[in-house]
Amino acid sequence: MLLPGPPSYHSHELIIPSLLCTFALSALSAPQILVEYAFALARAVSRANAVLRVKGSPPVVAVQRLALFSAARCVMGSVLRLLGLRPLERM
Repeated sequence: MLLPGPPSYHSHELIIPSLLCTFALSALSAPQILVEYAFALARAVSRANAVLRVKGSPPVVAVQRLALFSAARCVMGSVLRLLGLRPLERM
């Protein structure tokens, strides 16, 4: 069981600000950087989805896992909008 506590920020959690900085500094290669990040995020979420099931998990764990997937959805939507695409709301 995970215990609640203050959030800890690790270097891998700072990818978006550094990505946006890179985006601002390198306008020509920025779309490529964003697309690569989107693919990496999609792969990570796909792997997590195979292991971290929400349905059937204890309620405390399910809420945390759902929050993880919701955050990934939000980030992916932001990346797609930066690329000028409209993210899907439902499939």
